[in-house]
Amino acid sequence: MQGFWLRERWGWVLLTALLILSMGVAGCQMQLPGLIAVGDSLVATSGVSTEQAKLAANKAFIEEYFAALNQDKSAATVDNYVADEVLKHHIEMFEAAFPGYQLKAEKIIAEGDEVFVLATCTGVHNGELAGIAPTRKAVELPLALTYKIIDGKIVDHLMLFDQVMMLQQLGVMPTQ
Repeated sequence: MQGFWLRERWGWVLLTALLILSMGVAGCQMQLPGLIAVGDSLVATSGVSTEQAKLAANKAFIEEYFAALNQDKSAATVDNYVADEVLKHHIEMFEAAFPGYQLKAEKIIAEGDEVFVLATCTGVHNGELAGIAPTRKAVELPLALTYKIIDGKIVDHLMLFDQVMMLQQLGVMPTQ
C-alpha cells in the first residue's frame, strides 16, 4: 500500500510540474505560495518574511542580469532588465570599447528597492573609448554599483569606478 501511495503522490508532483512548465512556456503569469518570479526563475520564499523574500528576489535579479549581460549585450537582452536610458548608454559605450567585457559580482547587498554590488569588470580595449584608440590591453576594474529595481526592471543606477586606474591599465596615463 505504501508503494502505491508514493507512486500516486509522485504522479501528482509530476503532473503539477508539467502544468507549471506548460504555463511558463505559454507565457502565463502565475503566483505560487512560497515562490516569487525573478525573470525566468522562481525563488523559494517559504519561512521568510515578504521583505526578506523581496530582497532575495532583487539579489537574484541582479545575478541573473549579470549572467545575461556576460552572454549577450544586445539591445533586446538589455531591455529585458533595464529601463534606465543612461545605464543602457553605459552598457553600449563599454561594449564598444571593451567588446565582450565580463562582470563578476563580488558582493551583493539589498535594501528595499535598491541593490548595492561590489563587482569586477574585465575586458580588452579593442574599441575606441572617449577618443582613445584601441590599445589591445586588458583591464580589470573594481566597480561599485547601486541599482534601483521597480517592477522587475532597473530604473536608476549609480556606477563608481577608478578612471585613473583604467587609464593606467590602458597605458595612456603614467602609473606614478
